[in-house]
Amino acid sequence: MSEGQRRAALALHALAPRDREWILGRLGAVERRDLGALLADLGELGIPPAPDVIQPLLAAAPTPAPTPADGVRGRLMRAPARELAALLAAEPAPIVARILAADAWPWRDAVVARLHRGRREDLRAALEECRHAPQPAKLVDALLSHLDTELANGARAAASGRFRARLTRAREALGRVHAWVRGRG
Repeated sequence: MSEGQRRAALALHALAPRDREWILGRLGAVERRDLGALLADLGELGIPPAPDVIQPLLAAAPTPAPTPADGVRGRLMRAPARELAALLAAEPAPIVARILAADAWPWRDAVVARLHRGRREDLRAALEECRHAPQPAKLVDALLSHLDTELANGARAAASGRFRARLTRAREALGRVHAWVRGRG
């Protein structure tokens, strides 16, 4: 066992059982097995949990650099195409094009395929414009961040809210047309 594994086991041993299990549940099978064996050794040796052990370990531990999988782009890479399509369906084509052009999204084709034909044609034209014009990084980052937030808030709720808003506008428009027709007749 490495020194790092021993330190991790001591830190885990000092945690409340529920916290320890939560952390262990997020590790890979090999790490979980190795740390589990070290934790069992600590228990068999009768070494009591020492919460004060955690602070020096945390202070000495380097802060890991965020990986792409941790950030907005990483979360969006793993997002379901159906939810993304629901969120992007009502957005203007230039906005959707900037989002689609921002990265090599695994869901790109599936999202585009879920749009109706006229919308796909508008989007293709907007994507072509994106290829020929520089994309401001801050704008693209803001769009991706907003999309990530919308996903976190629940794509279904957002899509449902948009649908209800469109339905309300359609009812109002129909009422105006109906009133206009009655007024003419």
